Amino acid sequence: MALDIARILLSSVDVLSKTDISQYALNTLQESSIKEVVICGRRGPLQVSFTIKELRELYNLQNIRAVSDLSDFNQIDDKLINGQTTGYYYVICTSGD
Repeated sequence: MALDIARILLSSVDVLSKTDISQYALNTLQESSIKEVVICGRRGPLQVSFTIKELRELYNLQNIRAVSDLSDFNQIDDKLINGQTTGYYYVICTSGD
């Protein structure tokens, strides 16, 4: 849910106006002065609860800069990556600036 909220806060009103978001929300977002959204995880990359789709939608927005602490991935080895999903999270999370 946090990624969805961040995506809405960081999306342009023009883009959001083509969705089913309410006019009240659009008006509020248009008047908003939010310039930066910070998402901080409380656990490691193996415990994320968002989907790859949610993460990609956020990363596909303009002017997004992802910051990951690569040391969070030090304990991940081939034995822990037991499916492609975790591998995809790793690639997406470590490919930011």
